[in-house]
Amino acid sequence: MEINGKIHKIFDTVEVSDKFKKREFVLIEENEYNGKIYYNYPKFQMTQDKVTILDMFKIGDVVDVKFNLRGNEYTKDGKTSYFVSLDAWRVDKAGDEMPNMGATDDLATDSMPDGLPF
Repeated sequence: MEINGKIHKIFDTVEVSDKFKKREFVLIEENEYNGKIYYNYPKFQMTQDKVTILDMFKIGDVVDVKFNLRGNEYTKDGKTSYFVSLDAWRVDKAGDEMPNMGATDDLATDSMPDGLPF
C-alpha cells in the first residue's frame, strides 16, 4: 500500500526487546469530500534496521510512504483483543508541498484507548 502526506510527528526509537526495535511516525493526510477538507493522522512504525530511515526526514516534510497493513490477535487473562499495525518499509521525499496543508493545531484528534499490549 502507499500513502502521501506531511510528517506530523517522529518518535524516538524504542527497543522493545533484545531482538526487536521500532520507531513510529505520524503523517497528516488531507482528503476533500463535498468541498470540505478532512485530515487523517495515520501512525506508522518502522522496525529493525529501517528505524534509521527516519533520520533523513523532519517534521513538515511531504513524503510518500510504502507500507504493509498487519492485523494481530492478542490474548491476555482470557480476553482476546485485535490491533492493526501500519508497517512502513519505504519512505521517500515527495516533490512539492501538498496544497492546502496549512496549520492544523486547532483540529481535534481521537485518542487511542489505554491497555493495548504494546
